Formats: sequence, structure tokens, C-alpha cells
Amino acid sequence: MKRVLLLFGALAGAALLIVSGNLISEHVRVIADVRDVSVPLVTELPLLERRVSLLKEQVELAQLQSAMRVGSQEERVHVYVLPKEFDMDRIVALFDVFSLTIPQQEYVGSMSPLVFGDPVAVGDELQALPITVSFSVHEQGMHALLDLFRLAGTVTIADAFSQDELEALLAGIETESPAGIIPLEQFLSADLLEYAREPRPYEEQLRRSFTSAHVQHMFDDLLRTSLLRDARSYLGGPAGLLLKEQKLWPMPFMAFEEIRSVPGRAQGWHTVTLILHTYRRVSDGETA
Repeated sequence: MKRVLLLFGALAGAALLIVSGNLISEHVRVIADVRDVSVPLVTELPLLERRVSLLKEQVELAQLQSAMRVGSQEERVHVYVLPKEFDMDRIVALFDVFSLTIPQQEYVGSMSPLVFGDPVAVGDELQALPITVSFSVHEQGMHALLDLFRLAGTVTIADAFSQDELEALLAGIETESPAGIIPLEQFLSADLLEYAREPRPYEEQLRRSFTSAHVQHMFDDLLRTSLLRDARSYLGGPAGLLLKEQKLWPMPFMAFEEIRSVPGRAQGWHTVTLILHTYRRVSDGETA
């Protein structure tokens, strides 16, 4: 009997040792797993915290700038671009600037007097004033002439980009240089005339935020192919100075209604007649 009890005790002790060993082994494995997970997290945590802080600052700054900018831009649009009344003196003065400065552009010649039509309703909120004007223009200058009127109604640098150009630039910066979002927003919200008069400081400030050569090349391409090129060419010269001095900036919005062309007297030259519409906002209770 005593021998049986001793044997049983020995077996029980061995079993407890085995269980204890398994528990210790499991504990060591759990500690190792926790270490493997927690150590990388600990090393990445400061980076994640800095990233969150950066994004938070970007969002707050963007919201602040948007709030400050929208009110000012909206006021300028309502007063100058889409006013409540057609400012005939301002429109005539604007075309006077065109007549003085367009002949200085390559392949664009003289301008005819303006002919105003009767206002026409455009929906319930706008009224359009037809303007007919003719230019003597070489076939190589047609693009420059039409782009001049595309500048009408622009206020900021962003207005000189198409939607596709803006989306491509934004996507490139978000992917490769996220910290450049705020400088990009500042660049796009800058006054187009002020930029055209002295573009280098605006461009260099934005370039300093790029860390990617791909984004740099994309930005350079857009500077060459977008309407910004024409803005720098026209607004950066005497026209921009006159528009600023005579307080004709921003220009009223204009849209092409019709374009007619007949051959001119000299080889390669044409007389181009444009029918443009400029717009005003219809006040509440007023019939367009």
C-alpha cells in the first residue's frame, strides 16, 4: 500500500511538472508575441502621431484660409464678375485696354468699335448682354485672341486651370508630397493678376514644398500648357498694369456666343467677328 501511494505521488508530481512546463512555455510565447507586436508599434507610434498632427494642422489651416478667402472672392465676383447691373462704362474701359494692348500681341491687329445688343434672359438668375466686336488677326494669332477672352471672369490662379488639370496636380501632390497640400491651396487661391505681374515668388514658394521630381515635372508642364501661360503673357505686360491702374480687375465674365471669320487683305490674315455675352445677376423679385 505504501509503495502504491509513493508511486501515485511520483506520477502526480511529474504531471504537475509537465503542466507547469507547458504553462511557462505558453507564457513565454505570449510575451514573445506581445513583444513582436508592441515593439514595431512603439517605433511607429511617434511617426503616426506626427502624421496625425500634420493632417490636423492642414485641415485646420485649410478651413481657416477657405473661410477668409471665400468671402473676399465671393464679394469680388458679385461686384465685378457677375454684378447686379451692367456697368457699361467699365465694359467700354475694358475694351479700350484691349484696343491699346492687343496690337502688341504677336499676330493680333486692330479692333473695331463695340456694338451692344438688347439684354436677354438666361434662366431665372442671370441676364446676358450681347457685345459684337471684330479683330484683324493672323491665323497664328487666333488661339491667343480667344484665350484673352478666356481670362475674362477669372479671379484666382485656380480659375486658370481646367478641372482635369487641378485634379491631376492635386492627386500627384497627395500621393507623393502630402505636406504640399497647404502650399498648393495658397498658390491656387492667389490673385491671378498679382501672380501674372510677378510669378516667380509664387512658383518658388510652391516648389519648395515638393519632394518629388515627378510632381515638379507635372507642375512645370502645367505652367507651359495651361491658361496660366497666356495669363503671364498678357496680364504680365502693359495690359495687366492698365487693368490694375484703372481698377478694371477682375474683368467681367464673358462667353462666346458666335465666332465668324472672313479672309483679310493680307496673306494669312482674317477679320474675326466675335459675339460675346457678358452677364449680370438678377435681383430677388426682378424679372430677367
